[in-house]
Amino acid sequence: MKLWTRDEEQILLRLRRRGDSVSQVAEVLSRSRAAIAVRSQRLGATRADGRHHSSKHSHLRKAAMTYYLTHSFEETAKRFELSHSEFKSLLTGSYRDPALRHLRKDGRRRDAWSVDEILFLLRASGIQPRAWIAKKLGRGTLQSVKEQTERQRLPTRYVNGIPLRWTRELLGIEDLEVGFKVKAGPTGRHHLIDCRPILVPWIVLDWLIKRLPFLDVPDHIVAIVDAMKRFQLFIHGTRGVEDTVHAIQAILSERDT
Repeated sequence: MKLWTRDEEQILLRLRRRGDSVSQVAEVLSRSRAAIAVRSQRLGATRADGRHHSSKHSHLRKAAMTYYLTHSFEETAKRFELSHSEFKSLLTGSYRDPALRHLRKDGRRRDAWSVDEILFLLRASGIQPRAWIAKKLGRGTLQSVKEQTERQRLPTRYVNGIPLRWTRELLGIEDLEVGFKVKAGPTGRHHLIDCRPILVPWIVLDWLIKRLPFLDVPDHIVAIVDAMKRFQLFIHGTRGVEDTVHAIQAILSERDT
């Protein structure tokens, strides 16, 4: 955790009392919005006008949304002299306003998801980012994929396996080296911190449990792993360890769209 300096606190106090939002201060100090919000609360630093930041530019909403329909994010922000965070905040407030529904810039398809699309989502879940899946399917942004997974109650993060760290703990093998470095997962601010896991496919975990005689894995865990292995074989349309591993490698090797 990065400690706060006295200079940073003074800047935070000055900007918040001037009326800057949490997002604006976060950009200036290169810290997360959560860190700014927590520190502001501890220092008693609130906005001088007492307004919620999402309503600061409410008078620009209709004009900005209309302009944004035919221009990029950057062009619109520049046209209305807004910072990245200010325009993002304006969009958030605008999308919550039913009166501006007709001005929403939403390219998502509205047709029902096909079985093939859901299977593709499952095959790539936990391996490629949601935004990548959405672009591959022509479904707009990652939000469309997120909504579909929530609607279907799909355990997408671990549908293709579990992290290597968990596998080591489960099997009691601290130096185990197996699995794939996936592209899905958090990378921290500006992609500086890579927290994407090394994923051990269910079918590989099942193979390890059944082939290593010294392991003492509880029966209920063995049953769960076996069930997830069968489900993985189903969604990938594969028959064994080797072709399932190749299928996952093929998904990983595809370039970002």
